[in-house]
Amino acid sequence: MLDENEHSRKEDGRSLHRLLHKAEQQDATVEVDSAAFFSELPPEQSAPPRRPQQNTPRSTAGGENGAYLPPKRGKILLTVQAILSVLVLVQLWRTQMLPVLYLVVLAALLALLWLLVKRCQEYKTAGKVSRVFSVVLCAAMAIGCVWAQQGLAALGDMTTGFLSNAEANKITKEPFVVYLSGVDTRGDLTEKARSDVNILAAVNPVTKQVVLINTPRDYYVDLAGTNSKDKLTHAGLYGVQTSMDTLGNLYGVDVQHYIRINFAGFINIVDALGGVDVYSDQAFTSVGSPGQTLDHLVEDICFIRRFQPQMIGIGPFIPQHDTPFRDCRPGSADLTLRLLSIFRLMFPSVLIPATTALSTLLPDGKARGILAGANVVMPNLSPAAYRSSYALYDNKAAMGTEAAEGLALLKQELDKIGYRISTARGDFK
Repeated sequence: MLDENEHSRKEDGRSLHRLLHKAEQQDATVEVDSAAFFSELPPEQSAPPRRPQQNTPRSTAGGENGAYLPPKRGKILLTVQAILSVLVLVQLWRTQMLPVLYLVVLAALLALLWLLVKRCQEYKTAGKVSRVFSVVLCAAMAIGCVWAQQGLAALGDMTTGFLSNAEANKITKEPFVVYLSGVDTRGDLTEKARSDVNILAAVNPVTKQVVLINTPRDYYVDLAGTNSKDKLTHAGLYGVQTSMDTLGNLYGVDVQHYIRINFAGFINIVDALGGVDVYSDQAFTSVGSPGQTLDHLVEDICFIRRFQPQMIGIGPFIPQHDTPFRDCRPGSADLTLRLLSIFRLMFPSVLIPATTALSTLLPDGKARGILAGANVVMPNLSPAAYRSSYALYDNKAAMGTEAAEGLALLKQELDKIGYRISTARGDFK
């Protein structure tokens, strides 16, 4: 047994010796990269490829690493919005509707809107909302550009052939005065017609300021070129140049341009704007107007009491054949007289005329109006040849005591009821 154990130990010793010898031989053949060993940094090693995660969501828009990419139509809308924004600014600059400062502010606002839409495109839900907003904004800007172009074209058509380049340049750099005339005619605009609206517009193109001066139609003036005094509105019966010269002499200015419009033109303007709806919480002052009730009259009386006017004009309603109320019944003359008395008791010193409408319904309407409380008479100062053109209502009284040449008859009529005519100014006291 000892011999076998000793023999085993010898064999194990020889095996261990062979292993150690083999290890020494392997160590002797190891190659070392001295450059890499003595370098300051270790050599770069490429990172091993990462395995794709099985649970990473994939974008249906094809973005990298699942990022959302907006559709191409979003980029197209941004391009269209940018182009239209520039066009809007250009059109506003051409029309000279806004100062430069306002244009700068508008440009900044449009730029912010563009950036907002662009930012929202990075998100799916907000991107859809922003695209809808961009479409609406682009449509509004496109319509605005078209309207501005149409307005510029219309202005160009109006001035083409009327002004030379020198005259147009003068108008844009030197102050000038324009006569604005509202003509009392229907149908076609004629050269000679009464002008019930007479406004002088003083325009300073350098400071971009306009001053409007309105002169009442019944202002008694010297009519230019006629050597006579008459109401301003009658200057238009001699032609628009007479009206311009009359106002020019009155204010000491040179009136070189004019704009005229009549009822038909005014209707066309209102229709072009889509119509104008007028709502009033007060009834018309004409007694017996269509749809008027006693409650409306009471409301009118209460309103006049609060308003405290210096003059109250009230008369009966009378239809006119060119109006929608042509078939309506006229108002009550007796109710008109009663209201005159009420207003005289409410306002002892107020000016109340005995209207021509009252004399149209009653032969002695003027005298009865005076007895009821009226203290003002207004004879017709229009030339006899043109009185029929004042078609405020049908069968208007225009002769006798209602006419200027009938002052003697008016004096006789008032003498019968114990009143006399005063030729003073008749101002409110």
